[in-house]
Amino acid sequence: MEPAGESVKSSWWLAYFGLVSLAFIGSLILGPHSPIRLLSYVFDGFSLVGLWGYISGKAIGWRQFWAIYLVLSVAEFSIALVPSLWDGLQHDFAWVVLGLIAALIQFPCWLAIWRYAFRSPHVWQRIVAA
Repeated sequence: MEPAGESVKSSWWLAYFGLVSLAFIGSLILGPHSPIRLLSYVFDGFSLVGLWGYISGKAIGWRQFWAIYLVLSVAEFSIALVPSLWDGLQHDFAWVVLGLIAALIQFPCWLAIWRYAFRSPHVWQRIVAA
């Protein structure tokens, strides 16, 4: 039997996964479709896969991949966010607020992938033992 705290934690992560998945699908359907943006969708899709691996406690791919992916994901987000924040500070503060909200929404995903890559040895031990 799962402790009550674990159940709430699992429910939170599942709700977060659902919301992020809906946002991803909506962006995919309604967003622009340039070649660079399509490549970004593929990259962002890996976040959902890593998030699902963390939530389900299953090894998907390799642990090293997720460690490298985390660094690249934070870098990609920062490269997109910093110019927008700078422009927002000079012209329209609403962009700054939206950028910070986007970072707050993205942070739990990075936390999950960090935990998945670095703090979930039980997940990766199963794949080695198999």
